[in-house]
Amino acid sequence: MKRIEVIGFKNIYSSYSLVFKIFTHKKGNVFVRIDSGLDNHNKYIVFLDTNKFTGILASKGYFYSDTPLELPENQEPWIKPKIEQCIEGFINSSENPVPLSTISFYDNEVRFTDGITRMSWLVANEAEIIPVQTDIHSIQKLQELFGADNYKVKTIQEYLEEYQND
Repeated sequence: MKRIEVIGFKNIYSSYSLVFKIFTHKKGNVFVRIDSGLDNHNKYIVFLDTNKFTGILASKGYFYSDTPLELPENQEPWIKPKIEQCIEGFINSSENPVPLSTISFYDNEVRFTDGITRMSWLVANEAEIIPVQTDIHSIQKLQELFGADNYKVKTIQEYLEEYQND
């Protein structure tokens, strides 16, 4: 069974979106997407190996359990609706893929711009490889420290060119 697969481009909510299928050991296949647009040359996809990345999330207290839904003691109560929304999103991801997390690496630190709850859900449900969106300044460090072996960093534009003939 493939740990991750590029499905290709689909029209989702009037956007041309690149869709990935991710295998999780606890929940089976789930789907994530990144929307294409005017900045396709500046949207980079890095594939993270969760075994390498898990320590970063744990050190920041970003792990959640989804069954039963429990809030870590060090989290504020406002996070519960985010977790519930995340779980619901992944349940329906075959019809409506969940947006990719967006992260960067600055000052020797991983920073989440968007998607920490989604990332935590994927890690908690034992996805082995997770695609994320990042910027040109973060590619090298993210790939070096957390990159999945044998997965090439590409822009959305490169995926468009690759899949336009399908």
